Amino acid sequence: MTRNHTPKTLAVLLRARMQSDPIPTPPPPRTGPDPDPAATPAATVRHWLHASASAASPSAAALDSFSDGYRSLDRVGRREILCSLATEYDVPRARVRDLMRQYMGVASAAAASGADGAEAEEEVKEGAASALYRMERGLRDALRPRYAGFLEAMNAQPGGLKLLAVLRADLLALLGEENAPALRALDSYLKEKLVTWLSPAALTLHHITWDDPASLLEKIVAYEAVHPIRNLIDLKRRLGVGRRCFGYFHPAIPGEPLIFIEVALLKDMAASIQEVLWDDPPTPESEATCALFYSISSTQFLLKRVIDMLRRDMPSVQTFATLSPIPGFMQWLLAKLASQIKLSETESEERNSLGGACSTFRESILLPDEERMIHDAIEQADGNQGIELLQDILKSRQWVKSEKLLAALKSPLMRLCARYLAREKKRGKALDAVANFHLQNGAMIERINWMADQSEKGIQQSGGIMVNYLYRLENIEEYALSYSGTGLIHSSSSLSHSKKSKCECILLLLLLCHGLCPAPTASQAGSHPKQLLLLSAATSQPSAAAAAQPPRPSGSPSGGSRPPSPPLPMPTDSPPPRRVASLSDDDRLLVAHCAALSFPSSSPSASFEVHHASHPYPCAAFAFPPSWSAADWMGGDVGRPPFGDAEVDPALFPSLRAIGSGVPARTNAVFLAAFRRLLDGSPLQSEVSKAVADEKRVVFTGHSSGGAIATLAAIWFLEKCTRQGSVNQAHPFCVTFGAPLIGDNIFNHAVRREGWSRCILHFLLPLDIVPRIPLTPLASLREEIQSVLDWISPQTPNNSPAGRSLVIPEYYETLLRSTLSIASYEACSFMGCTSSILGTLTSFIDLSPYRPCGTYHFLTSSEQLIVLTNSDAVLQLLFYCLQLDPQQQLLDAAARSLSAHWQYEPIKQCMPDIVCVDYLGTISSTVPGRQPYRGAIGTIELSKEAILHLSAAAQWEKQRERNQRKIDESCQKIQEALRSLNEYKRTCELRGVSYYDSFKLQREVHDFNANVRRLELAGLWDEIVEMLRRRELPDGFEAREEWVSLGTLFRRLVEPLDIANYYRHSKNEDTGSYLSKGRPRRYKYTQKWHEQRQRAPVGSSLESCFWAMVEELQAEMVDGRAFDDLKDRVVKLEKDAQGWYNSGSLGKDVFLGSSSFVEWWRTKLPEQHRSVSCIAKLVSL
Repeated sequence: MTRNHTPKTLAVLLRARMQSDPIPTPPPPRTGPDPDPAATPAATVRHWLHASASAASPSAAALDSFSDGYRSLDRVGRREILCSLATEYDVPRARVRDLMRQYMGVASAAAASGADGAEAEEEVKEGAASALYRMERGLRDALRPRYAGFLEAMNAQPGGLKLLAVLRADLLALLGEENAPALRALDSYLKEKLVTWLSPAALTLHHITWDDPASLLEKIVAYEAVHPIRNLIDLKRRLGVGRRCFGYFHPAIPGEPLIFIEVALLKDMAASIQEVLWDDPPTPESEATCALFYSISSTQFLLKRVIDMLRRDMPSVQTFATLSPIPGFMQWLLAKLASQIKLSETESEERNSLGGACSTFRESILLPDEERMIHDAIEQADGNQGIELLQDILKSRQWVKSEKLLAALKSPLMRLCARYLAREKKRGKALDAVANFHLQNGAMIERINWMADQSEKGIQQSGGIMVNYLYRLENIEEYALSYSGTGLIHSSSSLSHSKKSKCECILLLLLLCHGLCPAPTASQAGSHPKQLLLLSAATSQPSAAAAAQPPRPSGSPSGGSRPPSPPLPMPTDSPPPRRVASLSDDDRLLVAHCAALSFPSSSPSASFEVHHASHPYPCAAFAFPPSWSAADWMGGDVGRPPFGDAEVDPALFPSLRAIGSGVPARTNAVFLAAFRRLLDGSPLQSEVSKAVADEKRVVFTGHSSGGAIATLAAIWFLEKCTRQGSVNQAHPFCVTFGAPLIGDNIFNHAVRREGWSRCILHFLLPLDIVPRIPLTPLASLREEIQSVLDWISPQTPNNSPAGRSLVIPEYYETLLRSTLSIASYEACSFMGCTSSILGTLTSFIDLSPYRPCGTYHFLTSSEQLIVLTNSDAVLQLLFYCLQLDPQQQLLDAAARSLSAHWQYEPIKQCMPDIVCVDYLGTISSTVPGRQPYRGAIGTIELSKEAILHLSAAAQWEKQRERNQRKIDESCQKIQEALRSLNEYKRTCELRGVSYYDSFKLQREVHDFNANVRRLELAGLWDEIVEMLRRRELPDGFEAREEWVSLGTLFRRLVEPLDIANYYRHSKNEDTGSYLSKGRPRRYKYTQKWHEQRQRAPVGSSLESCFWAMVEELQAEMVDGRAFDDLKDRVVKLEKDAQGWYNSGSLGKDVFLGSSSFVEWWRTKLPEQHRSVSCIAKLVSL
């Protein structure tokens, strides 16, 4: 039996086993005065520190003496030396102060000099500049701490870099006890220098073998902390056949491995540590194809160099992976369980008062099946909650000995571990330190392995789970850049599939627990992805769409079809569908004309085509062709979000942003770039301008991705017309057929806010796959999307391999899953789900940002159009129209969905006679309390759940309208309060006092009454702004001129009173200046609101903050700031005040003779400045 050795005995064996190291050369004799022999060890080291730090060029002997002495000190002695180094050899601040005084004196003298003649003045300036440059060099030298030279000299000394690393380690430990500023400064300086001195470029890579010096092997044994080396035989085995050990060394620290990496050569990726720590190689080296890193001692971006060396020595090795621990998983999980248990105990009364609703802060840690399996494993049907049982089991650490518990815990622990690795983050990076290290180096999460490390440490830290990180050579740099830039974590498809499926279950469970959807039957609640989709389908059975419609044109593949099920009647308690006049007769003819242009007989070669028509009225139609290349749907840029979205160009689309937050909308980056190229490199702009000059109606149209470009073109034209004030005259029109979604919620909100939604008409077949493609992660599905585009491309023959591709049903399943997730998430939002998991769900699962935008017309038959302007309802239909029948094959469903993309051509013939139906208005008028069980959109059946969600979307829109009416009712109250404050302002002016100064002094009764009015208005406007922030008012509310004007009047009249109150109570002394720390949201929002409607630059309407700017300037001058330092700000304030006064947005009371602003201006500003000031005349008046 092999004997296990302690590190000490192992070191002795190593030294005895090998030749001794070369005899070191003796140190040079020490020079200089010796310390007092009776001094303490710390005093002796301080003596050598002084000898080294005070000398311009420290001697090697003094540095060696300090190094040897410091290493011999105990913790108390080292603390004394570090404190001495940090305080006694810090920046000479007295010298810095003297130099600063001299510098300011020379600068002031140069500025005040009045030399006669231009030549003499130039000489004075040159002399002053020369003196200032000299003094600046002196200042730079003085600001350098005195210990800098000592540290640099120590770095140049042999072995000195290692001592500096020891100093830094001691500093960090000391800072944990006493966080002194001088110690922090020393640590910061030393850290910066060590980063430079220990640059990865200076490290050399060395293959460590059994023939290396014993001292080096001894350090490998001492430093191995992941999988400790048991004995000499174990060490030799790790350096022998089937293994590799590499070390990184620095020239200044010879024989000291700063980093070392252990590698096992295997045939396949290992799933447990037992497969790595073998006694005999399981695979001959010649047959090895996988290099598995199983121990890495430090975190540096140097693995690629190891991989390059392995590839050079062993070309057969093509897989480079790790088998890594997950050290923080169990700690995170136990903390999560404890917090949820505490919430369960403390919020029981709140849950009861809410009628059993989920607590706002509760999370579903365990799924119902997992909780049931845990109860069964311990044979306890009732009693404690699942999370309490799970916590007790994990704390006991005896669960690993029970086969039942192992089987019951595998599913929840593996799922939660996947969440911990891929979704739990800190400052945008992976929470787990080991995961963060590998992801920074460019790895991806390949696989998590159950019971891979059954040691006591492995069970305690990670529940026995280990993870494989895979380094794909072709993606290392891309993955590293995307992770460092956006925090994007790449994982294998199997892991992503598992995470998404579980998160989708959580979404549906949220709906269930809030009573927002019917409970699925037992037969429907399965784990297969298709069964998962059936969870939300309940008993619905969608049918094929519009089977009577003509097939797609020749050259296009046709999917399988089967007779459609007869549509079920509408609920008996609902009125019949009502017709809506959304399209005039002329517009119908124009839509048919657009359909003819969007489906030409031959594929166009130009980027767009212009067609002029005179009937039904003069118009110029711009048709954009679709693209069948995946490269034109998604970009290949490293670091781009998974759904390929990017912020819109504010210069091109200034209206597409959120008013309150200022966040710009996001759209598909590739579509945006394609449209940008059209504007810059084609005659599109000139053709549009020509059509407008000829007084023709401008129309944009397109099919598929061409419809996306047409939508961007229409919004661009609307922006242009709005800026020119001619939007009503031009009345642009956009008609698309089967266009993909292109914008996020802000994009949709901005379009609806500006009233452009009615100009953008999307025609959709309920089963068409293309509008839903952006709901899937484009970046990771390039091959699958290309297969879809090949299938639907007119150039693809019916019997091409693409038509039989197995990728299509897999992609279709992914699309269903993604659409379900988004529809369920949004349904939770507008149906009143209050669980906090909604707020954190996007950290679990990537949700597409794209949302419907515009007016949608669902072509359900050759006789009926379902018209929807509610984007929430459109999003729900995008899922529920695709629900799978339990007997339906994915391939058949996918084929029908793809074939539907070419079934828009009947619009050419049937558009004049088609009926437009307000379906949403029909289902939302259902008798309260009686929900319909089923409904149909043409031949597409809808389940009870679908009807419920559509009805809820309509009710949410109606609730927003009711909120608007409530706000409108408060308008009169706001106007009365503003009239009262305006009267207060006039009264103050008649008394010759600015109402700002009067309110700040609070000496009269009318000042008190004005404060009451201020508080009343603040409450009313806070409510309005908060409702806008929560999207509880219609999108068009922000475009109502009467409210924009009222908000501007409120801000200009009331904010000066808030500023007066802020500085009256000296809040600036505790909180900071009003503008940076104290300005309420109600004023920021109404300012941005005004700027948006006026198309003014952001931040240009700060007239209501005039007094805050004055107060800040006054405070800084009181604190001793010279006028020259503040001159630029004063001049800008004066220019702004003049402009605001001339435009009527700043009152004349500001310039009254008794105004505190005028008094400050006259008494505190230099006469030379006042005489040339732009407001001198206003002040004199």
